[in-house]
Amino acid sequence: MPVGVLGLGSARVAGEGARIGTLRRPPRGDPRTEFASDNRRTIEVLAALSHHGDFSVGCHCQDEACCHRSILPELLLDKGTEVIP
Repeated sequence: MPVGVLGLGSARVAGEGARIGTLRRPPRGDPRTEFASDNRRTIEVLAALSHHGDFSVGCHCQDEACCHRSILPELLLDKGTEVIP
């Protein structure tokens, strides 16, 4: 099943499924060490989830070109995940 990559707060589209929010930085005042994770593992989990249901991944960044979601489709495609354009 394809995964959507979108800006949170954008208009919903048919078939996007549940929205999963992402953050580049931990919430203010929280140490980064408490939120650090292996990004490769996160991409693998998202790729595996894509075989079981519809969902979209996004964040609140206004400019996608300056956002981590600009590279997310390529990372998911590398893991064999179909991505909604």
